Amino acid sequence: MTTDSLTPEQKLEQHFDYRIGQRLIQARELLDLDQHRVTSMLNITTDQLDGHETGIDPMTVGFMVRLAEVLRIKPESLVA
Repeated sequence: MTTDSLTPEQKLEQHFDYRIGQRLIQARELLDLDQHRVTSMLNITTDQLDGHETGIDPMTVGFMVRLAEVLRIKPESLVA
């Protein structure tokens, strides 16, 4: 599915997922953590984390809370 075939709602959702991913990268880098370290702390694959960071794979609220704990941030800072 190309972005041209997405509805406005789907495009907005994709945009939010991307923005959350960018905040995730910033928080991870502020702690000087690479993807491998975070994935080992969360017991997920690097591909899974990369999907979240790029916004391709949306995060569940539960995962966002676990991730925020690892990054020592408030979960809402990922979506604010």
